[in-house]
Amino acid sequence: MRHLSDKHLRAISYSMVKAKRLPHIKGTEETAVALAKFWGVDPEKARRAAILHDCTKYWDLETQVAACDKYGIALDELERVSVKFLHAKTGAALAKYVFGEPDDVYDAIFCHTTGKPGMTKLDKVLYLADYMEPSRAFDGVEELRRLVWEDLDQAMILGLEMTVEEAREYIAQGQFAPGSMLPKVQAAMSFAESKPGRVALITLLEKAAEGIEGKTGTRVQM
Repeated sequence: MRHLSDKHLRAISYSMVKAKRLPHIKGTEETAVALAKFWGVDPEKARRAAILHDCTKYWDLETQVAACDKYGIALDELERVSVKFLHAKTGAALAKYVFGEPDDVYDAIFCHTTGKPGMTKLDKVLYLADYMEPSRAFDGVEELRRLVWEDLDQAMILGLEMTVEEAREYIAQGQFAPGSMLPKVQAAMSFAESKPGRVALITLLEKAAEGIEGKTGTRVQM
């Protein structure tokens, strides 16, 4: 299934998700292409990254973990028990190994939910398009939509501040076990909020180097 046309890639991606997810994927594609053209990024790469970014969104935890193991994606303790953090990694793997997309598209999909150090413009374009596409509605989204056309990096900072709020939502939904991952996530949030610019990384000690490089782990930052 390598080198498919945009039309055929959409058809496959859309078939993998629930109907209610389609407006988000379409909106992300539209926004990513517009941002890419504005900020001097290859719009076709932005388009294909957007088409595929949520293709594994509805896989269950067992399937997500199995795909990560198959494609050699290192997972930390949090990721192995929380499906919320995995679709970016498995979606990136399918983009590269099944659909033949290049490494920069893989990287953009891989970090589109949490960000990472040293993000490229393509990474930022997909991250922000996913976050502020037209169907999104939350406090602060209009400010983000304004800022993204003025300063891409400042828009990223604002977007990453909002990821702390997402972590709070996951806690409220009971995504983290009280005696296991919950205190780690809460500690990471507390550290990230304690001072501007601080970043907390949740990962296994033996994976610390890979986590610092952005290859594994879960980042919580303001």
